[in-house]
Amino acid sequence: SLTGRLFRLGRQWVSTPSTRKLFYRIRYGPCGLALVPWHPIPGWTTREEAAALAEASYRLPQDAVIVEVGSFLGKSSVVLAGARRLKGSGRLHCIDPFDGSGDAPSRSSYEAIASQSPRSLRERFDANIAHAGLQGWIMTHAGTAEAIAPSWTTPIDLLFLDGDQSPGGARSAFEAFVP
Repeated sequence: SLTGRLFRLGRQWVSTPSTRKLFYRIRYGPCGLALVPWHPIPGWTTREEAAALAEASYRLPQDAVIVEVGSFLGKSSVVLAGARRLKGSGRLHCIDPFDGSGDAPSRSSYEAIASQSPRSLRERFDANIAHAGLQGWIMTHAGTAEAIAPSWTTPIDLLFLDGDQSPGGARSAFEAFVP
């Protein structure tokens, strides 16, 4: 039972991966299963945002092409690609320079999270994707949107701008992919 898997440790409720799986499935429907590997990855995406991303990804047509600009450690990536795995087709393209750059207000947060491990951001991203079992659903492009977009030729079903959130940075990434 759910209560058998959820227990209290002091003042905090503790859950197991199987409890999270059950909770996410009950709360968010089939797409909730895409949130299970999302849980332990550092980042800013809230559970409600992750559920909305999973739903948006899942509702796209068969063989959908999704481009995520700004993948960092893959928190949103595992949700987007996990929903495509649940759907049975599609591909997520992750674009990130994996150097912690981005908008100025976020840089200190990137650096703080990056300093928590001796591994590179790319190594940690790849490990998170592998842990979620999503290697076959994701293609990684190391670089900025402005560097990758000029050679892009595939139509995109969903462009998710999750990198530089400054007005200029978001506009630049969007305009790079408009053609």
